[in-house]
Amino acid sequence: MSANILDGKAIAKDILDEVSSKVSELKTSGWDPKLISIKVGENPAVDLYIRNQRLKAEIIGIIFEEKEYPNDISANELQAAIANFNVDPKVTGIFLQRPVPKSISIKTLQKAIHPLKDVEGMHPASIGNIVYNEMELGPCTANGFSRTVETYRSGFKRFGGCGDWALGNCR
Repeated sequence: MSANILDGKAIAKDILDEVSSKVSELKTSGWDPKLISIKVGENPAVDLYIRNQRLKAEIIGIIFEEKEYPNDISANELQAAIANFNVDPKVTGIFLQRPVPKSISIKTLQKAIHPLKDVEGMHPASIGNIVYNEMELGPCTANGFSRTVETYRSGFKRFGGCGDWALGNCR
């Protein structure tokens, strides 16, 4: 059995180029896309993730704003903040960083984010869209995987013709 090496960096560059072009079109029409990153508490791994998100957003021209909340924030306070971002016309996307404190239900927060601003695609309506293969607002990871499969379709082994794919991660 032979293995195919997938060039994820090339796919990521293509996606960034496409999104950058769309962002440029929006800016030309007078609309500046803005992403809000919500972080609760201190977590160095999350800080690294946010730094990388900010970098990619800046590269493609999206305004990136990080909102940090203390670890002891209540669920109601956090839901109120999300509600404010939902109704703010300048905010086009909301990204909830995980983990959140155990005292706050992640599902409740995911439901609080409006589906049209749900960058992760974790709102129940967004998950329903995935089930129906409506991936325009699907999660980034799922969309990236789909793009990889489409790009390298002929290199994947199909199991029994049923449409399943096998991918491995090795280093």
